[in-house]
Amino acid sequence: ELNFDGVSVFEISPEGLIQNVRSYWDKTALMASL
Repeated sequence: ELNFDGVSVFEISPEGLIQNVRSYWDKTALMASL
């Protein structure tokens, strides 16, 4: 199991559907947890 902190930004269409997802995290912290 791998856990790390991050943020995901969802872009929603006028119809209420997910159009785009972008995720951001600290690469250094992620690599250290591997």
